[in-house]
Amino acid sequence: MKLPQLPPEPMRREDEPGYEKEIWHPQWQCFCCQDTGKVQPHLARLVISGYDYDRDRLPVCQAPGCSAGSNYLHLEDEIDMRLTSAICQELDRIERENWRQTTLNKVALIQERIKQTAVAKSLRQRDRTHDEEIMAAERHQVALAEADKAIVANCGEEV
Repeated sequence: MKLPQLPPEPMRREDEPGYEKEIWHPQWQCFCCQDTGKVQPHLARLVISGYDYDRDRLPVCQAPGCSAGSNYLHLEDEIDMRLTSAICQELDRIERENWRQTTLNKVALIQERIKQTAVAKSLRQRDRTHDEEIMAAERHQVALAEADKAIVANCGEEV
């Protein structure tokens, strides 16, 4: 018996041909602990000099509106409760700004790649007629307006 030949089925959508990648943004509410209740190690190092995640007590998030830290209160000897609500709130603000900057940088990189591709393609094209030039300019303006809307949507307060 001859076995049938099946096409591969990628596990991740981004591996599929034609997949348009989007800029990922986190869904967690608290950027200090990423909704885990444990302050992220890189943020803890901003407050605790020489913090070592593998050695030191776990700093518990006490950001206003974040209750995930309460999941660790039973571990009295393993947790660090010194990071106050105000400290966690500032760490949250810092990390939100980091994410916003990361997103803006990613958008700028994408726009630069688009620009480079457009320049490369324009060098290969024939000269346009006057009417074609007008239509191309109109389409370009529409595309720029849509890109601006996408940037505003991706870089809003939730990022």
